[in-house]
Amino acid sequence: DSDKLWRLGSALGSLGERLPPEFAAKVAAALAERMASESDSDKLSGLGSALGSLGERLPPESAVKGAAALAERMASESDYYYLSSLGSALGSLGERLPPESAVKGAEVLAKRMASESDSEALSGLGSALGSLGERLPPVSAVKGAEALAKRMASESGYYSLSSLGSALGSLGERLPPESAVKGAAALAERMAKESDSDALWSLGSALASLGEKLPPESAAKVAAALVERMASESDSDALSSLGSTLCSLGERLPPESAAKGAAALAERMASESDSDKLSSLGSALGSLGERLPPESAAKGAAALVARMAKESDPEALSHLGLAMGSLGERLPPEFAAPATSAMLVSDEPDLETLAGLLQRFKNPQDLVEVIKDPFCVGAARVKTLEELEKRLSAPEKKVEFLGDVSNLILRAQELGLDVETPPERPVWLKD
Repeated sequence: DSDKLWRLGSALGSLGERLPPEFAAKVAAALAERMASESDSDKLSGLGSALGSLGERLPPESAVKGAAALAERMASESDYYYLSSLGSALGSLGERLPPESAVKGAEVLAKRMASESDSEALSGLGSALGSLGERLPPVSAVKGAEALAKRMASESGYYSLSSLGSALGSLGERLPPESAVKGAAALAERMAKESDSDALWSLGSALASLGEKLPPESAAKVAAALVERMASESDSDALSSLGSTLCSLGERLPPESAAKGAAALAERMASESDSDKLSSLGSALGSLGERLPPESAAKGAAALVARMAKESDPEALSHLGLAMGSLGERLPPEFAAPATSAMLVSDEPDLETLAGLLQRFKNPQDLVEVIKDPFCVGAARVKTLEELEKRLSAPEKKVEFLGDVSNLILRAQELGLDVETPPERPVWLKD
């Protein structure tokens, strides 16, 4: 039974490197033999995916037989769904996929894409084409990309447009720059007038898949469109989606666009009362970190500190601190203390972000002040003690507290540290 063989093969493939080579060879031979005679496209694609799941344990001769069966069926398959499934199964063979089978499969997919009128079908075919990865011939990638970009220019449904954009992005390094530009332009144009937050997120994810494939001038245009929309956006969820999309442009993102986007996010955070939305806005702001000019990071941090002074909800406070911490090396040292105190309010502060914040403190005594914080307990206290050890240690003399604050207290005078003065009142603590 093909269905049972497919499921058994997938289950064995999930064992990965634990699967003995002799078992993999037997399974691969059985799958390939069945694929050679299987007439049902759905079952054939399932068998092909099971074959691909064997990964490095897949013998080359079985990969050749399976790929041949898939490519041959693709040549005669008319249903786009089955054609997409067969193409994805072909792509799952990865490095074991023979070049000639990849070429044959790619030609079939690209040809079908050129004549396909349904957006859902086109995006499925495009994703299957992209799954061929490095085995995808450049000429087929160009044909597929042209078909996708052309459809995107006229597609009005946000879901279909997002799917087409993601399929375009799946072509990876085989994606021609001009097709990436056309696709990104269609997505950015739609985002500029889209009001639904879910739609914006979907469109933004598709645009993110194209981000670093855009020429600098095209990325600048997309960034300008996104920032213009952010400046007037009233919905926090939509604003955070726009901010995350802006960041997806990576090194192509102009610093001035990053600064304007950060300003819009920080301004909203100053007035947003919902903790979940505040968290999303903070994540979007943090994602822009490395692209922000120092002065913009400082303005954003100042706005967040001002918000802390008005905030009484512990969860919201921790989100504000996390947002500041995510600015990384762009966060001015003077903002490290309020950011850390706000983060520590959380039951489980993000230790990686906390570690980055602790590095922003100027001297060992500042770290002692963090340890005095009544919320600095458990793993957070251990992390702070470890950072203090690094600051105090020298090549000839290593300082160790072993995660125990009592060891710090015992050695405080020797190390010139003040552990007796009460900690300063945090900016967010009300009278």
